Parts: sequence; structure tokens; C-alpha cells
Amino acid sequence: MDVALRRWLLREFVLAALAALTAVALISAGLSQAFAVGAAAGAWLAVSLVLYGPGVPPLLR
Repeated sequence: MDVALRRWLLREFVLAALAALTAVALISAGLSQAFAVGAAAGAWLAVSLVLYGPGVPPLLR
């Protein structure tokens, strides 16, 4: 497996784990599930845009 692909997959896995933890924390704080999942997905998208820029992810290049 290509090193760049491995790094990308690792970053995405970490982002997914952080998004899941964010959603759980927001739900535990009393927010609705829909809002918590939406906020976590938005955070995942924002971090992805910061890491990769507004282009095609490395996996799809």
C-alpha cells in the first residue's frame, strides 16, 4: 500500500474517531442527537478542508 494512502487513511480514521467522540460528548451534554451528529460532521468537514484544501481527497486522485 502506498505511504500517502496509508497516511490519508490514518488521518481519516482519526477524524472519524474524533467526530464520534464529539457527537457522544454533545449528546451527553444534553443536545439532541441530530444536532450533535450534524455538529460532528461539520467539524469533520472543516478539519478535512484545513488538511487537504478544497480539492479532491488524495484517495480519489
